[in-house]
Amino acid sequence: MLQRSGFLGGVPNANTARSYAIALRALVADLGADAPMTVLEGEAGADRMAAWFTGRWGSAAAATVNARLDTLRSAYAWWRNQHWLTGDPHWPPNARFCESATDRLSSATRTTSAVVSNANCPSAH
Repeated sequence: MLQRSGFLGGVPNANTARSYAIALRALVADLGADAPMTVLEGEAGADRMAAWFTGRWGSAAAATVNARLDTLRSAYAWWRNQHWLTGDPHWPPNARFCESATDRLSSATRTTSAVVSNANCPSAH
């Protein structure tokens, strides 16, 4: 169950935990506190999460998008370590967004066609 995952309890930095809580509270609010972890798995889970993420943060600044993706990547890794998620992750995308490359996210958030590597971001130089 999403609400009872315990992920935030293992985040040692209080500021990081507060930031992570924003994305996780939104996920629980939209998918439901009692949603089973299986709603996040496989292609259907990836499609569901891409649509949810785009709807929730599709017009946000690149820094916000990256922060929320970092949260979900960390949470997914923790959930896999707990054996609550299995198989190869289909989501979240393993990429960073640049301000110039993402005025708005598209449903392609789980592909690399709408993202650029961090090395291509002007602020990364």
